[in-house]
Amino acid sequence: MRALFLKSALFAALAGATMAFSLSTSPDAGGEVIGLEMALPANVGEWRGEPGEPSRAEKEILPPDTELAKMSYRRAGGGEMLQASLVLSGRDRTSIHRPEVCLVGQGWNIARSEAREISLQNGEKIAVSLLEISREADDGGGSRRRIRGYYAYWFIGPRSTTPDNLTRILGTAWTNVARGENPRWAYAAAMAVVGEDLFAGGRSPEETLASMEAWIAGAAPAFQRVYLPAGWKG
Repeated sequence: MRALFLKSALFAALAGATMAFSLSTSPDAGGEVIGLEMALPANVGEWRGEPGEPSRAEKEILPPDTELAKMSYRRAGGGEMLQASLVLSGRDRTSIHRPEVCLVGQGWNIARSEAREISLQNGEKIAVSLLEISREADDGGGSRRRIRGYYAYWFIGPRSTTPDNLTRILGTAWTNVARGENPRWAYAAAMAVVGEDLFAGGRSPEETLASMEAWIAGAAPAFQRVYLPAGWKG
């Protein structure tokens, strides 16, 4: 039994090392097709955007050949803001990860997470990971207030999208073995803070979520080339 256990453990370690290698390196053949354009639209429905720059932390943490696109959107006629970003891996595939890690590191608490399917304006569909988030913030007058928001993200591969990081990892390992390719993945993300937590007359949580989903429905067709694979059941 001990010998069987040791053999099983060795096999698992080798399999893990193979997967880690396939995710962090790029084979010479294939894998360079990407499923999106690295440009966010300037205006989407009621949202008006301004280009953003990578933060110092992003520049320090992400591999140097990572590609980023960022926009800050403000709702026309209102004070609400929406932040959006695209992140595309370079040769080092470790730049793509679950955004939950960064959110918690920035002080956000994640209250709930779910997969949510969104119908896009071009008739296609994508599934996103939707997070309900909150944090304590200084209101400028010496008091603290609770700020709520929503964060949505999804991974974009050369042939399809997925809201699930494990699906992306397993799909990458399979493509690496079956095709000799290491797919170049990206992820798209959008975050909106609940307006009524910031100022009087701001939007409710329900209105904030609906507005963010409307942004995704209009923005995704502007930069994506691929969508959910056939037969996806959610």
